Amino acid sequence: MGIDQSPIFSVSSVDGTLKLYEDRLELRRKGVATKVFRGFTNLNVYQVSEIGAIKITDPPMWGTRGSATIRLAGDHTPAPSRNTAVKDQDSILLASKNDADAMRELLAHIRSLQAQSSVKPNDSLMMEVVGADGNVLLFNNRVVLCHKGVLSKINRRSDGTSEIRIRDITGIQLKRPGTTKGYIQFSAPGHTNLQQGIWGAVQDELSITIANNQQFDQFRLLKLKIDDLRDRSVNPAVVASSPSTFSYVADELEKLNSLQERRILSQQEFEQQKAKLLS
Repeated sequence: MGIDQSPIFSVSSVDGTLKLYEDRLELRRKGVATKVFRGFTNLNVYQVSEIGAIKITDPPMWGTRGSATIRLAGDHTPAPSRNTAVKDQDSILLASKNDADAMRELLAHIRSLQAQSSVKPNDSLMMEVVGADGNVLLFNNRVVLCHKGVLSKINRRSDGTSEIRIRDITGIQLKRPGTTKGYIQFSAPGHTNLQQGIWGAVQDELSITIANNQQFDQFRLLKLKIDDLRDRSVNPAVVASSPSTFSYVADELEKLNSLQERRILSQQEFEQQKAKLLS
């Protein structure tokens, strides 16, 4: 790395500048407020391979500033509010929507660099499930939640993508849709959801809502697969010799589908047997 290396992409805002290089992201702050609220440290350096997210809060129309907060992989601490971001060591203030859009472009460059250099060969996509307001992608070592829609951006104050490592998952809550939408919600150390139920899920960056029973069945299979991966990561020696619950359920569902297609099972019988398998 030469001292005259040029940045791939840079963003300037009201209280600092972010410069992206092939291997690192530099956050350099400026202004009196930085010295008052953050101390005298004016430079933070993050390795590209370790960046998990940039949590972006758009500035509202009435003049309050937004913010962008850098979080490393595995760190699910909520982003600071607009009022406290000025004191946060890993945040930069945003004066306009253009600033927020530039931050999203910066994150896209970071994702591209990570895809080129730091994705391991065994980190392959195993499963993808579509929900009402986003998708969940399951890899060997991590889960990626891709949120979509304007309401998701407003409620979750998220850049659209959240990531959690399999080994960091402490719980998975799955709620079937009924009079309201259902949801899948992940728990992790340092991550706090202040509200329970569907109203908490629509604001939680580690949640995806579920529109119907068909989606719910797919998310149940996803949960089985993640539970298997969690078990094997915690105690691989014991689990290695035991059959995978997910594999068993998937095989049995395939058999049921075959019986239904051959009209050996009625639709009602198929649904009953499927419900037993997925319960």
